[in-house]
Amino acid sequence: MTTFSQVLQHIYSECPERVTVHLMQSRQDDLPITYQQLLEGAAGYARALELAGVRPGGVVVVILQHGADLLYAFWGAVLHGAVPSIMPFLTEKLAPERYRQDLAALVRTTGPAAQAAIVT
Repeated sequence: MTTFSQVLQHIYSECPERVTVHLMQSRQDDLPITYQQLLEGAAGYARALELAGVRPGGVVVVILQHGADLLYAFWGAVLHGAVPSIMPFLTEKLAPERYRQDLAALVRTTGPAAQAAIVT
């Protein structure tokens, strides 16, 4: 069985400078991300999960604003063998109390091994 990690690493080995994602940014030019950038960014998160004692198969809740770090954290969990679960970042469009309830329910249901959040 071929995994997402194996596919990603295979394409990287064939053409690391190939753009894999164009992040669309409000009021800014799109940000192209190559396979090399994706793997390097993801590797940092994978190492952090390993150092935190997260085991392959563990659930990792990722709460980040849309951008490169969200992409890297998601794929870092995948590279590590963990299961990423993305929770939207709290914005003014979301009711804070409902958000906390939803987050608590997600944590209760999944029993995550880690949560990644960067507030900027």
